Amino acid sequence: MFCPKCGTQIPESAHFCPSCGIRADGSAPVAPDSLPPVQRGQQTQPVTKKKMATWKKVLLWIGGFIIFVIGLAMFVTGDLQATVDSHLASLRSGDIESAYGQTSPEFKQATSLDAYKKFVETYPVLTKHSAFSFDSRGFENNRGQVMGHLTDGSNKLAKIEFQMVKIEDKWMIQGIDLKASDK
Repeated sequence: MFCPKCGTQIPESAHFCPSCGIRADGSAPVAPDSLPPVQRGQQTQPVTKKKMATWKKVLLWIGGFIIFVIGLAMFVTGDLQATVDSHLASLRSGDIESAYGQTSPEFKQATSLDAYKKFVETYPVLTKHSAFSFDSRGFENNRGQVMGHLTDGSNKLAKIEFQMVKIEDKWMIQGIDLKASDK
């Protein structure tokens, strides 16, 4: 097929003349600038992406690595925190026997249930706390530690530390150190 205006050969599938822009059927011409570059006979230029500065890449990598390490540490020590949360929930609900059941055999050997009940009665913040916020947690081998603060209804803080031991893949409370203090 040939253009009715300029005589340039037009491919059968084309709707416009690549030379003058007239419609292949002879109707009104189209301005060549309004045609896509391929139909104007021009080659398209590849789009170049702006590269990110190396220092930005390094900062992003370091930030991502730090977030990964913190997330991994939280994941790995999550069982420690879950045991402490469960223990404190049992105390808060008044189920002292259940809380005592979460202690290690060594703890039970050194502290009878009656002595544990007396300890809990001595520190009412253990049963009347409204919140527990942990400051740190960690473990090495089969020994762990969770430290934080208990808050009671009057906003008094008690610093608490749980020593933990892992027995048969289960964390148990080995010892409790509680220091009541006013805020």
